[in-house]
Amino acid sequence: MFDRRPIGVLDSGIGGLTVVRALRRVLPQESIIYIGDTARVPYGTRSQAVLERFAEELVDFLLRYEVKAIVVACNTLSTTVLPVLKARVKVPIFDAMTPVIEDLAVIPKSHKVTMFGTARTVQTGLYSKSLPDHEVTEVACPLLVPFVEEGRTRDEIVARLVNEYALQAPKRGVGAVVLACTHFPILTPLFRQAFGPRVRFYDSAVPVAQAVKKAIVGGAIGASGQSSGLLKCFFTDWPVRSEEVASRFLGESLAGAKKVELSPTLRHLIINNQAVTERSWDCSGLTCVILHGWGSASDRWQIFGQALHERGFKVHALDLPGFGGSAEPPENWGLKEYVVFVEQYIKLMAGSKPVLLVGHSFGGQIAMEVAAGSKVPLEALVLFSTAGLRRPPSGRRRVAQLIAKAGKPLKFILRRLGGETLVYKLLGRFSGSYDYANATPRMREVLKRVTRQSSEPILNNIKTPTLLLWAADDTITPLEDGRRLAALIRNAKLRVFPNGGHSFYKRETPALVEAILSFLKKS
Repeated sequence: MFDRRPIGVLDSGIGGLTVVRALRRVLPQESIIYIGDTARVPYGTRSQAVLERFAEELVDFLLRYEVKAIVVACNTLSTTVLPVLKARVKVPIFDAMTPVIEDLAVIPKSHKVTMFGTARTVQTGLYSKSLPDHEVTEVACPLLVPFVEEGRTRDEIVARLVNEYALQAPKRGVGAVVLACTHFPILTPLFRQAFGPRVRFYDSAVPVAQAVKKAIVGGAIGASGQSSGLLKCFFTDWPVRSEEVASRFLGESLAGAKKVELSPTLRHLIINNQAVTERSWDCSGLTCVILHGWGSASDRWQIFGQALHERGFKVHALDLPGFGGSAEPPENWGLKEYVVFVEQYIKLMAGSKPVLLVGHSFGGQIAMEVAAGSKVPLEALVLFSTAGLRRPPSGRRRVAQLIAKAGKPLKFILRRLGGETLVYKLLGRFSGSYDYANATPRMREVLKRVTRQSSEPILNNIKTPTLLLWAADDTITPLEDGRRLAALIRNAKLRVFPNGGHSFYKRETPALVEAILSFLKKS
């Protein structure tokens, strides 16, 4: 039984590609996902709390690709946050320090060891603590990583820096030099000039690759040896010279590398005097706009938005007016006002370029109205458990409406006694209308206006290719609504998932993203 899941490799920048290079030599059949945090390199001067946050974001990225093992190629992270990561994830984690320490432990005790690393790696003192029988000198080299990331490895100033750092090591008896940063091996010729030919140099690439090979082969979780594994490289920034420099580390062309954001950018916008908040992931691909449902907000779509972004989409998730971080509308809006606002928002985000418009529940109803109006170009329309079809109210809802009407004369007294909100919540619990119960007075009026309008008359005007995604056990917008929409919208396709309820997008993100990508290819 073969395990074809990829191996994940993370690093602070491009240096970890030396580890990828070694892995591809000893495990050519294994697929690898690489993430380099080039936007925030160097890590060597960061605090412990910041390093933990960065590492967790990188690990979360890799876990979304269902990796079977994670290699922490970065020495700084290997010496600072490893216990935190191992407590957080279940897959095996390999660090950059342990295999090197094991190799150093067998060299003669008379040989002095000099380690060159980042300031944080040196601060931990882990190399000295792990080699108590050897004389270990640890030298911080904070200025080298930025030069290497820029590809300036042949600059005279870099040679002078290496010489300056080498002067901090003992002059005699040095038998081993450890380049304890994945960025440093490319500078090996400069370090050799400083120490001479008799000194043996160590870096993490080959020892780590061998450790991973031993664990994978010994644990019977290797991939089939019949074909070469795939390599996918992601970077959080991609400067002009990055591809050339990264290819030197990898030893092969790096065409196809992608820029990704590990977390969305939170922005506050003013559109026609309306203050709104959005979360966005920048990219050069197709723009996707996500509209959430009633009572929700963009933060509940972060995992889904991140997944789309990692597949090449530029994503904007909006807090609709009255929800999340966005201000309430200046008056009691109806569906028309929301549609006009979203059209303005799309034009601001994408200009005249077509967008993928995604809507859930109330956001789906807005999306249908936008598509029917044809005032903004759409590449495709994706609707999750969409509202907009009117159904007779349930018996419980009717009783609640009667009680609410009968209670109108008591509103003033209830408001003075502070009991009005409690009554609304009790009515909401009885009728199932939590949206109404939890809304502010203005948003209750907005909800009443919105729910009175059916979108059925405009469905025939939608010419955009439409994908309907539904959960079979949805009780808020039943599957029957999805079937009706599929029959009423031209070029619509319905895809049903077995469970997950009205918010099934939270638990079915990978499958939903694949469904959207497949739909776009066929459209």
